[in-house]
Amino acid sequence: MSTLKGLIVLILVVIAILAVITQVCLAEVPTYERLQIRPLSEYEQLTHFLYEQVGYDYNKYILIKKVIQNESSWNPSVQSYIIRNGERELSFGLAQIHAPSHPDITIEEMLNPYFSIRFIVKEFDKGNANKWTAYRNLVAIK
Repeated sequence: MSTLKGLIVLILVVIAILAVITQVCLAEVPTYERLQIRPLSEYEQLTHFLYEQVGYDYNKYILIKKVIQNESSWNPSVQSYIIRNGERELSFGLAQIHAPSHPDITIEEMLNPYFSIRFIVKEFDKGNANKWTAYRNLVAIK
């Protein structure tokens, strides 16, 4: 009987110790009020938008993300640095949309990063990925 009483006391002591440890651990867990959540950077916003536009297709997302990285380094206001016949190529924005090939698209639209992402996704969906040198280079590597 005394062994049973000793066992019960031991169990109660262990439970008390666990209760104290649990309270100490929970006191150290930060609450939502103490968390500092930073806003997404422009790059993070744009990559999230791209992921939505490709319908959360991870492989397509990675491929287009690499093409955009290679074409514009995710700079929405960039113009192509390629010079042909002494003139700078008229390709603009994230997707480097070639203005002479798309007279129906304004330069302002080409420089809009969300328009540019929608444009490149639609072109890939149509099977026109070969328009981008970066895509052709990526495919050649494989």
